[in-house]
Amino acid sequence: MNASSIFEGNQTMSRKFTIHFFAAVACALTLSACTTTSAVKTPPPPSLDELMGKANLAASSGNKEAAMGLWKQAAEAYPADKTPWVNMAQTRYEAGQYGDAIVNAQEVLVRDPANNQANSVIAISGLRLSTRALADLSRQNNLSADVRTESR
Repeated sequence: MNASSIFEGNQTMSRKFTIHFFAAVACALTLSACTTTSAVKTPPPPSLDELMGKANLAASSGNKEAAMGLWKQAAEAYPADKTPWVNMAQTRYEAGQYGDAIVNAQEVLVRDPANNQANSVIAISGLRLSTRALADLSRQNNLSADVRTESR
């Protein structure tokens, strides 16, 4: 065995060692990445009764916008329940926000098509919006005649 064959043998062993070393490092990094990630536990959402209780308390104390926020949160957390939508529709109706009241009442009807309160909010809000629009048109067009004359 001469010196060049010994040198070539050492180079081959050195390459093998390098490849094995990097393969081992790659495996170790892959395995450590799996073990270092921990599952982030999110707390469960508040119950519907808890959200509704907080919202009703806010509404009864006069903080209608806080109540609306809590009802929206309840509607998102419990999308099949109509109760938050009923409260939002009624609150918007009472505030004279008839367009929003109609939208919220329609959400109630998606969940309960026979809901009388939602149907009433839609009907009365629609009439009030129509009356308001007719009054605005009359003022804008200087219509001063009575309805019978205008309808001809």
